[in-house]
Amino acid sequence: MQALFWVYENYAGFFEETDTKEEFQKLLDEIHAVADEEHDFLNKLLKIGRIYQMVEDFCKKHHKRLPPTVLTYLKADLADIIEAIPLTP
Repeated sequence: MQALFWVYENYAGFFEETDTKEEFQKLLDEIHAVADEEHDFLNKLLKIGRIYQMVEDFCKKHHKRLPPTVLTYLKADLADIIEAIPLTP
């Protein structure tokens, strides 16, 4: 997904400064994995819900290390990507 690559390019610098780049990469990999999987509607919907929670947890965990605007824009960009994931194969 090109959108995930764009997010990585634009936000990786912030996470390199806080030594959390691997955790950021893991989050993006998880989103990519769910987008590429072919499951039934309900299973995919549950996985997408889990991804939303992972994004929230990630941002809560790093709210002291990063400016709030960075986290707000990251959540919005990732939400746009997650919402674009097709629910049916």
